[in-house]
Amino acid sequence: MVNYCCVPLCHSKSSRDKELSFHHFPKCKSKKKKWKVKIRHDEGELLTITEHTQVCPLHFTGDDYRTTPGGLKVLKDDAVPSAFPWKTPVNQCLSKTSSRRMGKGKEKTLCSHCQEKDHEIEHLTELFQENEDEIKVLKSNFISVKSRIDSMTFSFKRFEGSDDDVHLYSGFQNASSSREFMTFVLSHAENMSYWS
Repeated sequence: MVNYCCVPLCHSKSSRDKELSFHHFPKCKSKKKKWKVKIRHDEGELLTITEHTQVCPLHFTGDDYRTTPGGLKVLKDDAVPSAFPWKTPVNQCLSKTSSRRMGKGKEKTLCSHCQEKDHEIEHLTELFQENEDEIKVLKSNFISVKSRIDSMTFSFKRFEGSDDDVHLYSGFQNASSSREFMTFVLSHAENMSYWS
């Protein structure tokens, strides 16, 4: 089976580039999302991430690998692809290896405007990740505070689970009797007249 790199503009494939080992997307959703953001590819018409979707090692740095006791270089669990053709500095050509894979030997460069946009996208992506983590913490705090407030609020719902508490506070034998009474009263309450 031939493996292809799913990164845009990369044409690496295992049948031609036998020295490359391809890496599968992580199974963890948050790690998988980081990979998708970095490679600038969301799942959709052009990319569906399956167990066969892979990224070639040209998009990882040396720091992304660890050496096993047996001397094998393997990708670290927290590694995220970070080397891409769109990150090439202005007026600096891609390496021969990369340029060969990026389009039949043509050298690619980025103009200053594209480089600025690239930095802006990278900055916004980092901000998005930071804000997303902060939102998760805030949601968790909100749920915790809401449950504490609910437990401190004196309401019928707080006692619905205990017939003894319902009887103590309402005089009804159980929660369903109390609910039926309130339903009856509320349905007739609009017809009531108040005297002042």
